[in-house]
Amino acid sequence: MGYIAGIGAANVDIRGRSEQKLIMGDSNPGTLYTTLGGVCRNICENMALLGANVKLVTVLGDDDNGRAILRGCEQAGIDISCAR
Repeated sequence: MGYIAGIGAANVDIRGRSEQKLIMGDSNPGTLYTTLGGVCRNICENMALLGANVKLVTVLGDDDNGRAILRGCEQAGIDISCAR
């Protein structure tokens, strides 16, 4: 059987939310949230969740974020054997 190849970005999206109204030029306690992202990775994940045989061709860093993307792709059923 064939497969769908996604060639493109995979990254970790980081967003923050202040606990109170922002004060410019000062410390603002809050919370950071991370989610797996990248348009190509997101499309591959949705295709895999729909049952498609998907391979993601991308480049990842050898760091915590890169390893998180690898784990997330494996859990979603995305073949990442072509990732560098």
